[in-house]
Amino acid sequence: MSVAAKGSVTPAPPIAQDGARVRMVPRPAPASGPRLVPPTMHRLNTVVSVAIVALLVLAPIPLGSNRPAFWMIWSTAIGGLAFTYGLVLLRLRAPPRLGLAVFASEVALLLSLCAYVAVQTLPLGGLLPQVIRRVETLGISPATLSLDPGSSRLVLIQFVTFGLLFFLAAQVAANRLRARRMLLGILVIIALFAVVGLVSLTQLGDTLLGFEKQIYRGYATATFINRNSFATFLAVGLTLGTAILLEAVALRRELPLGRLLGTLALVAGCIAVIGAALVSTGSRLGTVAGVGGAATALVLGTMAFRGIGRVGFIVAFVLLGTALAVVGTFGMSLVERLVLLPTVDESRVDAHRLIWAAIFERPWLGYGAGSFATVFQAFQRPPLSAESVWNNSHSTYLALWFEMGLVAGSIPLVVIALLGLRTARGARDPASAVVSVATLGVIVVFAIHSLLDFSAEIEANAFLFTVILALGAAGGLGRNIVPAGHGLRPHTPLT
Repeated sequence: MSVAAKGSVTPAPPIAQDGARVRMVPRPAPASGPRLVPPTMHRLNTVVSVAIVALLVLAPIPLGSNRPAFWMIWSTAIGGLAFTYGLVLLRLRAPPRLGLAVFASEVALLLSLCAYVAVQTLPLGGLLPQVIRRVETLGISPATLSLDPGSSRLVLIQFVTFGLLFFLAAQVAANRLRARRMLLGILVIIALFAVVGLVSLTQLGDTLLGFEKQIYRGYATATFINRNSFATFLAVGLTLGTAILLEAVALRRELPLGRLLGTLALVAGCIAVIGAALVSTGSRLGTVAGVGGAATALVLGTMAFRGIGRVGFIVAFVLLGTALAVVGTFGMSLVERLVLLPTVDESRVDAHRLIWAAIFERPWLGYGAGSFATVFQAFQRPPLSAESVWNNSHSTYLALWFEMGLVAGSIPLVVIALLGLRTARGARDPASAVVSVATLGVIVVFAIHSLLDFSAEIEANAFLFTVILALGAAGGLGRNIVPAGHGLRPHTPLT
């Protein structure tokens, strides 16, 4: 017989032994299970995972990276990381853990979107009929489909950056134990920013990065440019914490008592501080999004985690009681804003009516990716005040359709839906269940808050969403990978 690498036995031809013909039958390999990879690849992906986590720590610090200069810095960093990763793979003569083919539909859609944004910036004015390129309300026939081609080029770079970040995060998330640990790390990062927000609000004179605030005084913003963007960031943490807490409860019989209590204390502490910071933002829809995401994780977790049973309802009751206590202690500003809801949102409703009218004037082409702040001012009219400048649509859905049209602008939504379906398939695998439940909850967070806000367009939040989508979608491929000789179970508890 012959022996192959890694100890597997391969069939051999019949051999003679004492005059008899004996057939050596190899032991069949398991039909499924984690695939082993060389330690070098494991170390490479560990380094990349650390770099991704570092990005999630650094990106929120400079006002949520809500400035073109920071977009370019992070695009350069992520592009350099992806280029280096590719060079190392070539040197190792190893393929990526998850090739582009496994995300064929999403890659095709992303490339189509990038191609359309690139076309928007080309000087095609002389090649297109007047009826297509003319904007009647503005009385112009622009030389490019985008009325702000410079901003469109920046958005194109952002889309490519998000694609590269997703690809890198998916590679490291193929190891489901690493994906689960990254999930816990992200929860701790969000909790630390929650502490920064509360300390800055209550102990440092309500400051932003050490400077006196010009707006949003009396509300927690941490290092973000506004309270709503910070609220989305915190709502993600609330959702992750709920999923991780439920899994820890489900695994209570598999963990030593000390380890179980330590896990519960860590996660519950993160949830408490994140909840306190969330209500301190005074963001109404951000709080609703956080509750919606946590509720989604709670419902899906009770179905996905075996052994949760009635304990899940006890956890839900404890979380509800904690939430009420947090609101009573930190949430008076939120309660006040809820009381004033009708008068506060009147101008936003008027703006959305004008945005819809502008969308249907140019429904298929849009006005150019990233062009809202420049173009919408020309559509602004009473009842909107002429003194107010609308730099954002306060609805990511409307922004996509305004800038890229109803078809191309819907591509990001379709991509997220496809990744959500992949994530849902991973919920049946014990190694991926907690990541899948958390990711689906996070999708709900962004889906809700994007209805009436632009938090998903803030670079730090977009990075966070992209990484979590990659962690979840990688679990739906059924390709759990562990390093050779590591001896780790794919469902090793998180802490």
